[in-house]
Amino acid sequence: MEPFDSSGSILPGLHSYTYQEFVQQFVLDFPDSKTREEIFTLSFLWLAEVKRQLTPAEVWFSGAFITGNLHPHKLEMCVFLPKDQCQESSLQDCIRLQQITERYKIHTYFGLLPNESEAWNTIIGPYYWTEQFGFNTQHIPTGIVVMSWNEILKALI
Repeated sequence: MEPFDSSGSILPGLHSYTYQEFVQQFVLDFPDSKTREEIFTLSFLWLAEVKRQLTPAEVWFSGAFITGNLHPHKLEMCVFLPKDQCQESSLQDCIRLQQITERYKIHTYFGLLPNESEAWNTIIGPYYWTEQFGFNTQHIPTGIVVMSWNEILKALI
Protein backbone atom coordinates (compact mmCIF):
# COMPACT_ATOMS: atom_id res chain seq x y z
CA MET A 1 0.00 0.00 0.00
CA GLU A 2 1.19 3.49 -0.80
CA PRO A 3 1.43 6.08 1.98
CA PHE A 4 -0.35 9.43 1.69
CA ASP A 5 1.95 12.37 1.02
CA SER A 6 1.71 15.82 2.64
CA SER A 7 -1.12 16.82 0.27
CA GLY A 8 -3.15 13.72 1.18
CA SER A 9 -2.56 11.87 -2.11
CA ILE A 10 -0.77 8.59 -2.67
CA LEU A 11 2.52 8.93 -4.49
CA PRO A 12 2.25 9.65 -8.23
CA GLY A 13 2.22 6.66 -10.54
CA LEU A 14 0.34 3.43 -11.05
CA HIS A 15 0.10 1.23 -7.95
CA SER A 16 -1.21 -2.35 -8.02
CA TYR A 17 -3.44 -3.20 -5.08
CA THR A 18 -5.22 -6.30 -3.90
CA TYR A 19 -8.85 -6.02 -2.92
CA GLN A 20 -7.92 -6.34 0.77
CA GLU A 21 -5.30 -3.59 0.54
CA PHE A 22 -7.84 -1.32 -1.16
CA VAL A 23 -10.46 -1.93 1.52
CA GLN A 24 -7.96 -1.44 4.32
CA GLN A 25 -6.42 1.82 3.13
CA PHE A 26 -9.47 3.54 1.65
CA VAL A 27 -12.35 2.27 3.81
CA LEU A 28 -11.29 0.64 7.10
CA ASP A 29 -8.56 3.20 7.85
CA PHE A 30 -11.30 5.89 7.85
CA PRO A 31 -13.73 4.73 10.58
CA ASP A 32 -15.09 8.27 11.05
CA SER A 33 -15.92 8.84 7.39
CA LYS A 34 -19.57 9.42 6.61
CA THR A 35 -19.20 8.55 2.91
CA ARG A 36 -16.41 6.04 2.27
CA GLU A 37 -18.17 2.80 3.19
CA GLU A 38 -21.26 3.67 1.15
CA ILE A 39 -19.25 4.75 -1.90
CA PHE A 40 -17.12 1.62 -1.67
CA THR A 41 -20.16 -0.67 -1.39
CA LEU A 42 -22.00 1.04 -4.24
CA SER A 43 -18.94 1.01 -6.49
CA PHE A 44 -18.53 -2.74 -6.12
CA LEU A 45 -22.25 -3.23 -6.77
CA TRP A 46 -21.72 -1.35 -10.02
CA LEU A 47 -18.71 -3.55 -10.82
CA ALA A 48 -21.00 -6.56 -10.31
CA GLU A 49 -23.22 -5.05 -13.04
CA VAL A 50 -20.14 -4.76 -15.25
CA LYS A 51 -19.38 -8.43 -14.59
CA ARG A 52 -22.77 -9.43 -15.98
CA GLN A 53 -22.06 -7.80 -19.32
CA LEU A 54 -18.31 -7.44 -19.88
CA THR A 55 -14.96 -9.02 -19.04
CA PRO A 56 -12.52 -6.19 -18.33
CA ALA A 57 -8.81 -6.73 -17.74
CA GLU A 58 -8.26 -4.17 -14.99
CA VAL A 59 -9.75 -1.15 -13.27
CA TRP A 60 -7.99 2.09 -12.30
CA PHE A 61 -9.27 4.02 -9.27
CA SER A 62 -8.67 7.73 -8.75
CA GLY A 63 -10.15 10.93 -7.38
CA ALA A 64 -10.85 12.13 -3.85
CA PHE A 65 -11.61 8.58 -2.67
CA ILE A 66 -7.96 7.67 -3.33
CA THR A 67 -6.73 10.41 -0.99
CA GLY A 68 -6.78 11.16 2.71
CA ASN A 69 -10.04 13.10 2.27
CA LEU A 70 -12.28 11.99 5.15
CA HIS A 71 -15.59 12.48 3.32
CA PRO A 72 -15.13 12.09 -0.46
CA HIS A 73 -18.27 12.46 -2.59
CA LYS A 74 -17.49 9.86 -5.26
CA LEU A 75 -14.99 7.39 -6.64
CA GLU A 76 -13.58 7.77 -10.14
CA MET A 77 -12.59 4.74 -12.13
CA CYS A 78 -11.60 3.66 -15.60
CA VAL A 79 -12.51 0.13 -16.65
CA PHE A 80 -10.08 -1.26 -19.23
CA LEU A 81 -11.30 -3.77 -21.78
CA PRO A 82 -9.14 -5.91 -24.05
CA LYS A 83 -9.31 -4.46 -27.58
CA ASP A 84 -10.72 -7.74 -28.94
CA GLN A 85 -13.86 -7.20 -26.80
CA CYS A 86 -14.59 -3.92 -28.52
CA GLN A 87 -17.55 -4.79 -30.70
CA GLU A 88 -20.73 -2.77 -31.18
CA SER A 89 -22.60 -4.71 -28.47
CA SER A 90 -19.78 -4.13 -25.96
CA LEU A 91 -19.80 -0.42 -26.71
CA GLN A 92 -23.56 -0.32 -26.13
CA ASP A 93 -23.05 -2.14 -22.80
CA CYS A 94 -20.44 0.46 -21.81
CA ILE A 95 -22.83 3.29 -22.61
CA ARG A 96 -25.67 1.70 -20.60
CA LEU A 97 -23.36 1.04 -17.65
CA GLN A 98 -22.01 4.57 -17.74
CA GLN A 99 -25.53 6.02 -17.73
CA ILE A 100 -26.38 4.47 -14.36
CA THR A 101 -23.26 5.50 -12.45
CA GLU A 102 -24.79 8.53 -10.73
CA ARG A 103 -26.80 6.38 -8.34
CA TYR A 104 -23.64 4.43 -7.44
CA LYS A 105 -21.73 7.59 -6.44
CA ILE A 106 -19.05 6.92 -8.99
CA HIS A 107 -17.79 8.53 -12.15
CA THR A 108 -16.63 5.97 -14.67
CA TYR A 109 -14.85 5.82 -17.98
CA PHE A 110 -13.96 2.96 -20.29
CA GLY A 111 -10.61 2.46 -21.98
CA LEU A 112 -8.88 -0.16 -24.06
CA LEU A 113 -5.69 -2.00 -23.27
CA PRO A 114 -2.60 -1.08 -25.26
CA ASN A 115 -1.95 -2.65 -28.61
CA GLU A 116 0.45 -2.23 -31.49
CA SER A 117 -1.08 1.04 -32.68
CA GLU A 118 0.53 4.00 -30.90
CA ALA A 119 -2.25 6.30 -32.12
CA TRP A 120 -4.89 4.02 -30.61
CA ASN A 121 -3.10 4.01 -27.25
CA THR A 122 -2.92 7.81 -27.24
CA ILE A 123 -6.62 8.23 -27.96
CA ILE A 124 -8.22 5.75 -25.59
CA GLY A 125 -5.52 3.58 -24.04
CA PRO A 126 -3.82 3.72 -20.65
CA TYR A 127 -1.42 6.48 -21.69
CA TYR A 128 -4.35 8.82 -22.23
CA TRP A 129 -5.92 7.87 -18.88
CA THR A 130 -2.67 8.43 -17.01
CA GLU A 131 -2.86 12.05 -18.11
CA GLN A 132 -6.53 12.32 -17.09
CA PHE A 133 -6.33 10.53 -13.73
CA GLY A 134 -2.77 11.33 -12.68
CA PHE A 135 -3.42 14.87 -11.39
CA ASN A 136 -5.65 16.55 -8.81
CA THR A 137 -7.72 19.69 -9.44
CA GLN A 138 -4.65 21.86 -8.77
CA HIS A 139 -2.73 19.88 -11.44
CA ILE A 140 -0.48 18.26 -8.83
CA PRO A 141 0.52 14.68 -9.75
CA THR A 142 -1.33 11.98 -7.78
CA GLY A 143 -1.32 8.22 -7.66
CA ILE A 144 -3.67 5.81 -9.39
CA VAL A 145 -4.70 2.49 -7.83
CA VAL A 146 -4.77 -0.40 -10.29
CA MET A 147 -6.67 -3.60 -9.54
CA SER A 148 -6.79 -6.58 -11.89
CA TRP A 149 -10.20 -7.84 -12.91
CA ASN A 150 -9.34 -11.23 -11.41
CA GLU A 151 -8.76 -9.52 -8.06
CA ILE A 152 -12.11 -7.74 -8.35
CA LEU A 153 -13.84 -11.00 -9.29
CA LYS A 154 -12.60 -12.60 -6.05
CA ALA A 155 -14.39 -9.81 -4.16
CA LEU A 156 -17.60 -10.17 -6.16
CA ILE A 157 -18.02 -13.89 -5.60
